[in-house]
Amino acid sequence: MTPQDWAGFIFTLLSISGVVLGGIRWYIQVQIKPIAEAVNDIRAETKTNGGTSMRDEIRAIKSEQEEAKQLRKATSDKLDHMYDLFVEYVSRPK
Repeated sequence: MTPQDWAGFIFTLLSISGVVLGGIRWYIQVQIKPIAEAVNDIRAETKTNGGTSMRDEIRAIKSEQEEAKQLRKATSDKLDHMYDLFVEYVSRPK
């Protein structure tokens, strides 16, 4: 083969390699783009932003649960006291 043939052969191989690598790069970008968008959506949901993120909702639910727990404890204490008064009243001699 002449040097000109070798140059043409090498140029052809480089051209084919460039096309194949470009196609692979494009395919990877097409596959990664939805994943990157999903990751960004998840990041947005897990950062506090004043009330609309999932993290804010979880904090609000936790706060409501703590308030409900305190209310149940107070109600339970009142019922226990009323029960004690009732037992004391019933057990008094007439």
